[in-house]
Amino acid sequence: MEDARATVAVQKLVEIASHDLRNPLSVIMVNAAVLSRAEPLDDSRRIKAASRILSNVGRMNRMIGDLLDFAYERIGAAVRTKPTDLDLGELAAKAVDEARASTPSRTFELEQSGDLRGRWDLDRMLRGLQTMIASALRFGNPDDTVHVSVLAAGIEVELRVVVSANPAIVEHVQHLLASLHAGAEIERDGYWIAVAVLRQTVEAHGGTLFASASATEGIRFVVRLPRQSESGEKAAVR
Repeated sequence: MEDARATVAVQKLVEIASHDLRNPLSVIMVNAAVLSRAEPLDDSRRIKAASRILSNVGRMNRMIGDLLDFAYERIGAAVRTKPTDLDLGELAAKAVDEARASTPSRTFELEQSGDLRGRWDLDRMLRGLQTMIASALRFGNPDDTVHVSVLAAGIEVELRVVVSANPAIVEHVQHLLASLHAGAEIERDGYWIAVAVLRQTVEAHGGTLFASASATEGIRFVVRLPRQSESGEKAAVR
């Protein structure tokens, strides 16, 4: 029975990967074709094509990382984090800059406060921030600013992404987030895997994730992470 469930899970992951990776790959191919043409391109068109390629390569890289982490979790393998000295404020600024470049039609606001240093897994934390921002873009009001904040909270650091909710889909998002907190099975697309991996990443760092959606308070993702010492113990604020 366990082998049968594992086979179904692997098949589902393959389906998701083949479907969700096709779109960014198509964007890369189209823009690479633009750059490879013999006729000269003006700088603005060349930069736009190159930026789209870089953005979608990054998107594919995140998707592959999330798929691998999720697959390991499905077979019972623990997430092995590789903590390194990080400033989560700097990491959030990187994630916000990338979001601005890939979605220039949206407005972002970044707030930072206090000592935001600690030891966390660089790649996984960046992917986690990108997933939180992508969630706000996907489910939030398209006319509203996406608010990203990174705040020192004693021996913890808090990451928060908030945007007003899109009224047309707020009930759907409430259902998705309730399933997330309940530890639901695989949903239909790679986005759901990314959110499940976000929760997995936060838990692997000894932190907590709270995600909610309401017409009054909007879409909210709040992560609290303990600072880690080199030994993996909770560290005091430096």
